[in-house]
Amino acid sequence: MGLKVGFIGLGNIGRPMADNLMAPAFDLAVFDAVPAAAAHFEGRALIAGSPAEVARHAVLIGICVRDENDVSNVLHGPEGLLENCSPGAVIAVHSTIRPSTIRQIADAALARKVHVVDAPVSRGPAGVHAQKFVCMVGAEEAVFEQVRPLLEGFASDLIHAGTAVGAGMTLKLCNNLTTYIELSAAVEAFRLAEAGGLAPELVRDVMTKAGTLTPSMRQFVEFLAIARPDIEQYRTRLEWTLSLANKDLDFALDLSREFGVTLPMTEMARQTFAGAIGLE
Repeated sequence: MGLKVGFIGLGNIGRPMADNLMAPAFDLAVFDAVPAAAAHFEGRALIAGSPAEVARHAVLIGICVRDENDVSNVLHGPEGLLENCSPGAVIAVHSTIRPSTIRQIADAALARKVHVVDAPVSRGPAGVHAQKFVCMVGAEEAVFEQVRPLLEGFASDLIHAGTAVGAGMTLKLCNNLTTYIELSAAVEAFRLAEAGGLAPELVRDVMTKAGTLTPSMRQFVEFLAIARPDIEQYRTRLEWTLSLANKDLDFALDLSREFGVTLPMTEMARQTFAGAIGLE
């Protein structure tokens, strides 16, 4: 039998993460609030009926759910992880939430002799196809080493951001605010080129050769070009992107106020991102 691990949240990001844990090294239990999401793992992993069942199975558990409210629902209550994990278990939160929130969760967990670490993820340059992730972790050294086998199961790059819980979330927010500012710039550049009668391929070619077109810019701009004729797909994808951008930029700005620094470009992106991507 392999190392007993658990994974909660089997959506667009969580499912490929959990897929990587279906290996001889692991004895995997999975759970999702939408039962159909777990059907992919039928016969290949234990499909749990609740977070509590995952907690009773596993010593290392990953959570990749939508937002802070979903993280709270997974962790707390009679059927939550914290009331059912064995002492010494480690829970890694991969969802992007406020650093202050993960610190509060970690403090509450320690009272039950359970460790909670922040381990948010971003896709590497190979994206979906490689199903590998960059993972940023805030944890004491000993806890980081304890949870390492779980994280290395799906992460091509594992970055120990610091010994304080919350360091991983802070690093992730720095990465995300850069991404959304870059996306805004790329969309505006292509819009200006189109208005000036230039083919998008010319902009893409020169930005690629000049090194200014990042992988995330390329992926997003190419989506806009492909999906524009399908207005429903186009709008759904943009609304989803906007909801993530708003959340992450709000969190980054909250953190900047906590640290006493100003982020004028982030403020601008938060105010204008919807218009930049075409939702206003």
